[in-house]
Amino acid sequence: MKPIPDTNLWIGNAGDAQNLQEIRSLEIRAIFLLAYEEPIFSYPRDLLVVRIPLLDGSENDDFNLEITVRSLISLIRNDVNTLVTCSMGMSRSPVIVSAALAIHHSLPFDDVLTSVCKSIPTDVSPEFYRYVRSVFEKLI
Repeated sequence: MKPIPDTNLWIGNAGDAQNLQEIRSLEIRAIFLLAYEEPIFSYPRDLLVVRIPLLDGSENDDFNLEITVRSLISLIRNDVNTLVTCSMGMSRSPVIVSAALAIHHSLPFDDVLTSVCKSIPTDVSPEFYRYVRSVFEKLI
């Protein structure tokens, strides 16, 4: 689980999403589960859990992506400590976090993605990046 500097966001992998001890210690109140291929874990009732299964390519539904980004923006606006996860935490999570932060702060998407990628290990899928980039234009 890696914090994104100057935010209330963490990016993690599927294992981090199940580490309730660390989630509690960081006072995380919301968890975004983005991995299509990961099984669902049973969470305590006091955690907000948002599961929107996204594939790491362009074969996603635009509506699912829009709901994901807009929901994350709402949590950012309300200063809710949030963990965003996908399978490895290296592609879908940083791209979605970057889209939400860019819209929230009215910054260029590519600049925010570059900044986010400096703070965590990444392996962004070019196809997923292009897909989110195209939908991003519709969201701003």
